[in-house]
Amino acid sequence: MENFDDPINVILLAAAIVSIAIGLFKDGFPKGLIDGVSIIIALMIIIIVNSVNNYISEKRLAALINSSNVQEVAVHRGS
Repeated sequence: MENFDDPINVILLAAAIVSIAIGLFKDGFPKGLIDGVSIIIALMIIIIVNSVNNYISEKRLAALINSSNVQEVAVHRGS
């Protein structure tokens, strides 16, 4: 759902819905869906790529934070 904070994705979704409605009104059922479905497929690709990138970034950040807490300390006891 984080992807819909981007206004471009919201605009693409609205364009897909409008395109499907206009296509169905003008050209009928099978032919009228082509443009709208194409926009939805492009939007799905954008969402999947962004989600994968965010997931990988968060995993790397978590690993970096975990490794920053590890410190090696030399301890000398006794004489």
